[in-house]
Amino acid sequence: MPKINNKTLIFIGLLLLLLADFGYSFWQHQAKALDGDMAWNSIPDDDLIPVLENPFGTKAILEGDTYVNPNKFFCHWFN
Repeated sequence: MPKINNKTLIFIGLLLLLLADFGYSFWQHQAKALDGDMAWNSIPDDDLIPVLENPFGTKAILEGDTYVNPNKFFCHWFN
């Protein structure tokens, strides 16, 4: 029987813990309603185009522009 080294055992243990955490989180949140601004963020409105075009907000800093919901750039970008 081949010997399994400590590094492999640690990797397998951490992977099992991660999978257990994912499973528990899914079980915990499966029946929760999606609330708040999640629908508005999933289908971006025309107001969000400046946020998607300039994620670092340089126009806001240099020209004084204002953005709607600028802290959700990655939420919009991944959708």
